[in-house]
Amino acid sequence: MSQSQRVPVSVCRAPLAIGRAAAAVSPSSARCPVSDLVATMWTPVGLVLLLSAGLHAQLTLDPNPRCVARREFTCAGSLQCVPMSQRCDGRRDCPQGDDEMGCPCRADQWQCDDGQCIDIRLKCNGVRDCPDGDISDESESQCGSRTDTCSPLELRCGDGSCVDLRRKCDGFNDCSDGADERDCECRSGERRCNSGECLPESRWCDGASQCRDGSDELNCAPVCANNEFTCTNGTCIRGELRCDRVIHCPDGSDEAGCPPRCRPDQFACADGRCLSVAQKCNGVPECPGAEDETGCAGCGPEEFRCGDGLCIPFLRACDGLRDCRDGSDEEPSRCPDPGKAPPQRPSSGYTGTPISSRYRE
Repeated sequence: MSQSQRVPVSVCRAPLAIGRAAAAVSPSSARCPVSDLVATMWTPVGLVLLLSAGLHAQLTLDPNPRCVARREFTCAGSLQCVPMSQRCDGRRDCPQGDDEMGCPCRADQWQCDDGQCIDIRLKCNGVRDCPDGDISDESESQCGSRTDTCSPLELRCGDGSCVDLRRKCDGFNDCSDGADERDCECRSGERRCNSGECLPESRWCDGASQCRDGSDELNCAPVCANNEFTCTNGTCIRGELRCDRVIHCPDGSDEAGCPPRCRPDQFACADGRCLSVAQKCNGVPECPGAEDETGCAGCGPEEFRCGDGLCIPFLRACDGLRDCRDGSDEEPSRCPDPGKAPPQRPSSGYTGTPISSRYRE
């Protein structure tokens, strides 16, 4: 009968069994108490069907169970047969794990004293990785003092500690003295950052820092075309985008140091802000640096200065006619109604004779 026609069942001691008789219990029913468990075995499917129907079979235990030679492995101390394909596959199929004992290990494995194989990188790593208390992978006879021996797949640091060989030259210091990052070479087409990692040549001086320390964007020579503008960080933008009042460079350098772009009928503040000509020298600082009120020439003592800086004869202010282009000579705040108090000195920065002087008696 092939293995595919068998299923595992638990064999328990029958309460009224005589001699070596036992009752078989299918996996779908309750498990045997630990004290009554005799063994776990592979049995024909037909027997399990009887058991699942509520029938109990009396079995006679063979003290020397026979497995199919060359095709099955006999587990020690049980009735279980394990396919040879599961022998030495790294998984314990026998109750006592004897199907994994005495197995040859691969070149990248270490064999524990009980015969099981573990990854060779787990040997002498300071942790007991062999099962069931086996300390052979960490024994002093194998590992020495741990300061002078590393496995073939490990790198020894200057302080004697061992790190995985795959961590060498990965851009990170795993050894306390940085020994794992020394004498490293980047692959063809790569350059090493000052911080240790390798970066493709195409990513150097591309305007975006990818090295941890930003060294890929340092000392970059201009590579922009004649019709392009080179940002401070090396990025190239179209030349017409320079000083268009919109930031295009990542560092904003395309809008730094730009000349004012005000219309002929406007005054340019130092920060690029544009004011109307009427706001220049009107006595009210409207540029952040008040440069709109510096260098203003005053009108004569018999003149009135309009809001746009124009000077008109004093007698034409508040005469009911607009002589200033901006009408500031006739603003109600400056000119009193007939029969009322004389007007106050204009707030426009008038430097001539106060308007109220012409009302003196």
